[in-house]
Amino acid sequence: MTLRRCARCPTIVLASALWAGAAVAGVITPPIITPSPSPLSFPNQQVGTPSPAHTETYTVSGGSAGTAMQINSIGASGDFAVVPGGTCQTGIANAVPNAGSCTVFVSFTPTVGGTRNGTLTLNCTTVVFVGGGGFTCSVSGSSLLVSLIGNGLTLGAPIPTLSSFALALLASALILYAFLTLKRRRS
Repeated sequence: MTLRRCARCPTIVLASALWAGAAVAGVITPPIITPSPSPLSFPNQQVGTPSPAHTETYTVSGGSAGTAMQINSIGASGDFAVVPGGTCQTGIANAVPNAGSCTVFVSFTPTVGGTRNGTLTLNCTTVVFVGGGGFTCSVSGSSLLVSLIGNGLTLGAPIPTLSSFALALLASALILYAFLTLKRRRS
């Protein structure tokens, strides 16, 4: 697993700021965002049928006091989709604080059989909360990429069970017997 700083952008420098009553001065270190698991693997799934949601957790750690991760967008590619219910939400009001975490739910609906690959992309920006609840955003955000892997299964047409086949054969035999019996009585 590779640890990445949330913002591969320049470190934010504040001359002086207040956060939670403590003076913060100098260089602000952006937090490290750790996705887990990575890659996110799905078991075999019937083509055209969505899988149950799997969970990807993003943990925020190692940043200066007052730093957080603001999520700008979350998306999945290929035969994978982000589904509702996760705690990772976009916008500054939902910023994940240092030492916090959030989750994203992903489902897999293969369109064809075989190995299917995709990417879960979380675009984030480091923010620094300063006195009075204000904040400063980093100059640019970064994308955290998690590989998504699944296998689509294609099954042929359903094979009739012995009981349904036997029932149809029995019905045909009874109809034939009734027809022959009726024909003999008329002769």
